[in-house]
Amino acid sequence: MRIGNKILLAGLVIIDHLFGTGFVEREIARRKAKVVRYEAHLAELRERLAKLEGLLEAANVQLCLLYLQQREFLLPDGWLHFDPANPQEDQGLDLLIDHLVKPRLAAIEIQEVEKNQYTYKLEPDWAAIGDFLAQQEADVQPEVAGWLKTLKKGLPT
Repeated sequence: MRIGNKILLAGLVIIDHLFGTGFVEREIARRKAKVVRYEAHLAELRERLAKLEGLLEAANVQLCLLYLQQREFLLPDGWLHFDPANPQEDQGLDLLIDHLVKPRLAAIEIQEVEKNQYTYKLEPDWAAIGDFLAQQEADVQPEVAGWLKTLKKGLPT
């Protein structure tokens, strides 16, 4: 407690003791009400922060989907296979691991190509990704939503 507040409360205690005014009780009640207001505001801010964090993660998932959609367009036969020796693919794989694999929206399968040489195969859970985006109430880009629907139906792989 600040020194000014201590002096104020000490003064109120003395005045209450001498004159029986009840200033201390009113000051304590005022401060308790202020704490309750601040706690309610803090709870509201925490709720908004949780919502924003969910929307940020949904945006990151959409970014991953856009990246995968681009890979499917450029590499139709191997768009889910990643070679860590290629720096661009390794960087993309890190992004996918952070935002799809860690939250359990996808899995990674390690495949040995040669001795001490590996590739990674991403296995997205399309239904879980769609459910996650719906749960976060994210505004999914129309192109991504349409692409995701075709993938859920199992057309391209």
